[in-house]
Amino acid sequence: ICRQLCEDVPGERFTRFDPCSTGPAIMAWCEWEYYKTTADKERLADVYYPLLAYHEWMKEYRTWRDGTYWSSGWGCGMDNQPRVEPGRNVSHSNAHMVWIDSTLQALLDARCLVRMAEELGHQADIPALQAEIDHLTQIVNDRLWSEEDAFYYDEWRNGQRSGVMSIAAYWA
Repeated sequence: ICRQLCEDVPGERFTRFDPCSTGPAIMAWCEWEYYKTTADKERLADVYYPLLAYHEWMKEYRTWRDGTYWSSGWGCGMDNQPRVEPGRNVSHSNAHMVWIDSTLQALLDARCLVRMAEELGHQADIPALQAEIDHLTQIVNDRLWSEEDAFYYDEWRNGQRSGVMSIAAYWA
């Protein structure tokens, strides 16, 4: 699901694997909130598998070896914040870092998909989602949380917390 379409020329603005091609993974959250308001189970059933497929695509193409997620300034919508290491492109580079917002959004996405699966009776989908939730929760709290600052940070390529206080942490 490309984050931007062209108005004057048919097609997508970004190629599928461009680091800026996707926006935040928050559609499952939006649909879950819609369902809680409307109780439209037919719609929930219609959107569940496309949302699960999108989650799986993000997991396949927007994660590092440890399962954490990455993005870019444009991809996360925060291209005006100096989150990446100096010398990296603030808008387009993933900087080989763990992005706290993308990782927390994946957690939220998985949690909403679990709720949907429970509501729709898709019990077989839950264990893999729950395993990801448990894994990411541990990483976020063990590696990205600073007890000293009481704040969540991105993690730079070298494994150090960035030290950049960003609105991205508020997804927690």
